[in-house]
This record gives sequence, structure tokens and C-alpha cells, in this order.
Amino acid sequence: MPSNPTDRPAILHITESMGAGVSTALFDYVANTPEYQHHLCYVERAETTALPAGWQQGFATAAELPSGQFRRILAVRNTVRSLKPVALHSHSSFAGLYARLAVRDSAELRQIYTPHCYAFERLDLSATARWAYRTVERLLARNTGAVAACSPREAALATELSKVRPGRTLVGYVPNFAAVPAGRSAGSKVAVRTEVLRLAGSGRLGAQKDPRFFLAAVEALRQEGYDVQARWLGGGDPELARELVENGIQVTGWLPRAQLLAELAGSDVYLHSAAWEGFPLAVLEADALRIATVLRDIPAFEDSDLPLRISSPEGLAALWPQLRDPLLRSDIAERSRIALARNTGQNQRSALLRIYPAAAPAASAEPGSETAAARAGS
Repeated sequence: MPSNPTDRPAILHITESMGAGVSTALFDYVANTPEYQHHLCYVERAETTALPAGWQQGFATAAELPSGQFRRILAVRNTVRSLKPVALHSHSSFAGLYARLAVRDSAELRQIYTPHCYAFERLDLSATARWAYRTVERLLARNTGAVAACSPREAALATELSKVRPGRTLVGYVPNFAAVPAGRSAGSKVAVRTEVLRLAGSGRLGAQKDPRFFLAAVEALRQEGYDVQARWLGGGDPELARELVENGIQVTGWLPRAQLLAELAGSDVYLHSAAWEGFPLAVLEADALRIATVLRDIPAFEDSDLPLRISSPEGLAALWPQLRDPLLRSDIAERSRIALARNTGQNQRSALLRIYPAAAPAASAEPGSETAAARAGS
């Protein structure tokens, strides 16, 4: 990979999860900080195929990492030596491992880490495995210059971990936000009462997003006599997909973002069923589209004022009489909008500029006014 050919300082991004919410957040980070030249090393996943054609063009360079953990660490090290970036920004746990084992945090290279949910938060792991992940994170924190946390809770966890390096690790909350094409918001439509509501869930079919919680909520609605059209927007584990389909829930598979937003905009209610999270883009997208949103009550949302939460699948059936009223759905969406009012492109940009090493301002339009995610969804 060639060295940085411009006067803009280079930032090298590393991700082991190139797709879904991580890629959307990454595209926004890049578009919101044009004073830097952004480069990428990534691992392709099934959902990478749903990214828009030519997505790599948003980066000065984009290179796929090789297979094998040790080879990936070496590839990151070699890219850093060639590129000489001012910062190495890793996204998610394994990327954080590659980056922080590859090179040292220093005055010349800031190690920046965005967990997008710490691995030790996973509820599908044993207590011993979670302890091991936390121990690894605490050790790697010794080589972390900054944590760009995607939620206040993630920032609090990072602050606790960074006690091993007192006063030397900067922790900042970098809010995610959702940019959707103009005119797509459901709030611009005339809401009418219908007997059959359209319920959506979304994300990777796996333990984290917990589609079985979503399925149990749909079954609880049906047991109470409610008709519902349920869809899962996303893909993943084929066994889970088959289980949903066999129980009358449509599974779309991985969709390009523009199509995903169109499908979500056609919903009446969005249920976020995840068992653990950082801070999900899907909730922000549902808010931007003015979809009434129900959250599973998990620690990721403990610092937010989002209004509707359930602790069990049966909780959705208890809320359904309210949700059938279009005026109440509109009120719920408005309350969510107020709760998420600080999740904006400008606030994200300001937070990133406090974490990234200083750079001269780029001559461009107002950053945040047009993000890569918005262009991908148009």
C-alpha cells in the first residue's frame, strides 16, 4: 500500500465486521471528518455483499485482510509502516485485537478503539468466557490512546477498563445517527387505524439480535387474538431463518441499505429484540423514519429516555392495544425523536474531532450535511 500522498493526515480503519451497522457507522465517521484521508483494512462477511456497488471508493484505499488471526495482525502492522497514519481506528473486538497487537500507541500514532459493544457483554458465553474477554480488554487497554464509544454505557465501561492507564486514555462518547433520504419518513403519511399491523425486527440472525425473542413476541400477539404481519429484515443463521419462516415470519435476507430503509418505512411498529448491544443503528433508523419503536429492556438503553420497553416477549402483547392507535404510535415516535435529539451528524463530528489527532480544516461543505450512509441509502 502506498504512503499517504496528500497533506491530509491519514487515519487507518480496521474492521472484522464489514457490513450492517458497523459499516454504516464507519461510512458516517469518514464522511463527517473530511480533513483526514481515510484508509480501510477489512474482513468481508456475508452482509458485505449488501453494501452499495463501489463502496470502497469512499476510502483512499481499501484492502481486504488475509485469513488467519496472525496474518491479519502482520497485515495491519505492514500497512501502518507503509501508510504512516496519525491514528489507527479499530471497529469491534477482533479488529481491536489486531490493531493493538500490531503496533504501539504513541505520540506519532494514536490507537483509537470503538467496541460497537464489548464482547464480554455477550450473554451467549459462559461466565468464564466473559471473564476472559474482559481480561483481554483490560490488557489491551494498556495500548489504547482513545476509546470512541458508541453509547454512554460503552463510555462508562471504557472508563473503568482504562483505569489500568490512568490519565493516558481519552474516552469519548461518539453518538451514532441515522440519515435517511428525504420524504421517506412515515411521519409524512396520514396514519389510519388498521386491524393488522406490520411488525419489523432486524439485524443478523444470531444470538445477539435474538430472533427467538422476536418470534415469541409474535406468538404472544397471536395467542391474544391479534393479527400481525411480521418481517425480519436481515440474514444470518439459516436454521434461525427457517424457524422464523416456518412460524409465519418473512425473512428478507441481507438487503442494500436503500431497500432496507424502504422496507422499514413500510412498518407500523419496530421491535428491537437484541439481548445485548452497543447502540444499534436500527433504532436510530426507525426513529428517523418515525416508526413507533419498542425496545427490549437491556443495559445498552439504560441512559436513554426512549419510551417503550419490554422485559419479556409477552410485554409486546400488553402494549398492542396502544400501538393499534395511530395517534398513540405517532406520539411514541415523537417521544423517541426527542430522546434521540442529540444523535446528530454534527454532534458525531464534534466528538470525533475531540478524539482524532488535530488536523487542519478541509475546504468542503458543512460536514454532516451529506454522509456516506445517506448517499448509500439514496
